[in-house]
Amino acid sequence: MADVDFSNARIEPFGTICPAAYSYLNITTNSSLRDANDTSIASNHATRDINDQKQMLTTYYGTFTASGTEFYLYQYTNLGVGKWKISNVSFNSGDTYMFNINAELVCE
Repeated sequence: MADVDFSNARIEPFGTICPAAYSYLNITTNSSLRDANDTSIASNHATRDINDQKQMLTTYYGTFTASGTEFYLYQYTNLGVGKWKISNVSFNSGDTYMFNINAELVCE
């Protein structure tokens, strides 16, 4: 059991539905961490630390139940599934994790 290193992690939209098209960028406290086969791979907890018009900060923490080098942050809505791909990480079953997603929103 180890803490997962997210210092070189990459996050990018994934799939046919752009997750940035919905409120909160579909990065919410009820999102789930899944593999490419849509299987849950972690006990996931999240908190919204900052939530205002121009900035959002969400903290995710838990324990992985599978091993891999990438995972997907799924958010189910009535409009479909928004997905973010998190890659360039390495984790094993039993590893604990904590990472923040900090988004500054620019409206033009």
